Amino acid sequence: MTIAIRDVSDWVVLNDETMGAKQKFWLKAPDGISWLFKVNNRPHAITDIAEKLAAELARLVDVPTCDVELAHRGTQRGSISKSLLNGMSKGTELLEGNRLLHQVHSDYAVAKEFHNPGQTLNRILLALSETDTMPPGELLGNSAIADAVDAFVGYILFDAWIANTDRHHENWVSLVPEKRDISSPRRTTMAPVWATICRTRKS
Repeated sequence: MTIAIRDVSDWVVLNDETMGAKQKFWLKAPDGISWLFKVNNRPHAITDIAEKLAAELARLVDVPTCDVELAHRGTQRGSISKSLLNGMSKGTELLEGNRLLHQVHSDYAVAKEFHNPGQTLNRILLALSETDTMPPGELLGNSAIADAVDAFVGYILFDAWIANTDRHHENWVSLVPEKRDISSPRRTTMAPVWATICRTRKS
């Protein structure tokens, strides 16, 4: 299998992405689509390769993911991931796991990112059920996935398979569509498993 490395040196820089510890910023491709460029600043690190492989493995087992490519910008190497909100309506919002948990568990410590004792599997599954969250669109019609609870359990199994230990409460998100009609509630939908590397910016 040959994996291309895309040259994004001429892509327009839109803005920095401040969430997370790694250096990253949003770029606009020539076709107007927004991509997040995550810089690999350590010469011997393979975080960019790991993210590309994770996305490909997700596709291999039909786990919803976003588009991830290896890239370089001048001498900087890294990975690019297509924005999750490309092509969605303007009012679509991302709801991180900590905010979803807080909707159901009022005592949840929203600001405590790591080692949060309130983020338990039981609490997450209850929050997904109580908020009537839908599974990702790619899984609708899959007889093995009845609801968002089934989908999230699949994400956890996928994490175990690829040894991902970074599923903190801002690393799983849901999509909340724009409310167009006051008589119809907005139905929250789970985002793809790798949504946190293709987060928020629209084209």
